[in-house]
Amino acid sequence: FVFLSKYLYNHGAKEVESLKSRKDIEIKKNDLMQDISRLLAEIKGYKDVVNTKDVSNIINIIGKIARNYSIKVIYIKPAQEQNMEVFSKYFYELSGVTANYHNIGSFAEALENALEFFTVEGINLGNNDQDRDGRLNFNLRLSTIIISEK
Repeated sequence: FVFLSKYLYNHGAKEVESLKSRKDIEIKKNDLMQDISRLLAEIKGYKDVVNTKDVSNIINIIGKIARNYSIKVIYIKPAQEQNMEVFSKYFYELSGVTANYHNIGSFAEALENALEFFTVEGINLGNNDQDRDGRLNFNLRLSTIIISEK
């Protein structure tokens, strides 16, 4: 009888340990699933902000930012599109005039800090930097992305 009780007790103890181990694994799985769900929601939020772009919307956004830094935009035109596996990158050419170099730098920084995710690819002041009114002429190449819907 003692032998049988000890056997049943040991078998039951192993079963309890096994259940505790499986419970811990399931808790870890649930935590991971919650983390994944939270990250997917965060990515969707970024995608919603980044993907709300069309040409007229981009021109309006850039125009608003330019006005904040005393930049007169002469033109903005789409330049090219580069398709990647996860996202597409759209390039734009911008020409403008302003009173000083500081305005151009502040404008470029504001573009890169915008929620719409712009990247300034280059700024060209050209050979004839100033117009007859003493304003600085510049060309700017910028890009933005749209995340694929995969």
